[in-house]
Order: sequence, then C-alpha cells, then structure tokens
Amino acid sequence: MEKCYNINQVTEILQVSKSKLAKMRIDGTGPAFVKAGKKVLYMVDDLEDWLSSKKFRSTSEYEASCAV
Repeated sequence: MEKCYNINQVTEILQVSKSKLAKMRIDGTGPAFVKAGKKVLYMVDDLEDWLSSKKFRSTSEYEASCAV
C-alpha cells in the first residue's frame, strides 16, 4: 500500500491551516485526497504531483498563471 499523510502532516508540509486545507478540498484547488471512513488522507504521490504542478521559474510566470 502506498504511504499516506494525514491532515496534520499535510498542513505542516504546506504551511496552511486545517481550515484552509478543508476549503481547498471543497473548492477543488488542493491536492487529491482519499476518504477512509471519516478520515481524510493524502497519498504521497498525489501530494508530490500537486506540488510539482505548482512549480514556477519566475515571479512573472506565477503572476501570469494567476491572471487566468
């Protein structure tokens, strides 16, 4: 089985609050997650993929992505 992170681990990695992470799940802007009963888990590969999609080489590249 693939290693998973729990909410506390992901909030620490991303440096966001639990409520911000919950909002990201609601509006679909965060990493993919898995519901296991009442638990929310994040597979390591999914979190790494999501983080990779957030890479930028310059601030102008980042600003252009925000304008879309």
